[in-house]
Amino acid sequence: MTSPSDPEEDKTQEQTDIEEEQEQSVESPAPAPARRRRTTRATAKAPANIATKPLPRLRDLYRNEIISTMMNEFNYGNTMRVPRIQKVVLNIGLGEALTNGRAMEAATRDL
Repeated sequence: MTSPSDPEEDKTQEQTDIEEEQEQSVESPAPAPARRRRTTRATAKAPANIATKPLPRLRDLYRNEIISTMMNEFNYGNTMRVPRIQKVVLNIGLGEALTNGRAMEAATRDL
């Protein structure tokens, strides 16, 4: 015959079973979704048949002549102290273009 089991022993066994289930659920997280791969890769090299753009004339003039002139004129010891050009804005009034259709073409030609 089997001896009757102690109720406290049964309770602790149930608690340990529950704790084990909780630990297993914490230890095994859901798998991460698969990452999508790029179908094409961007290339850093330009094709040989396409010519590269030359530097804008204003930028070239600024780097070669204006920076050295300003360094001499204002006694800057470092090229980083010379002010930089951030943006060039051209503004032209085209109120006349509302009544005259050719005013837009003339303004484009002027710019």
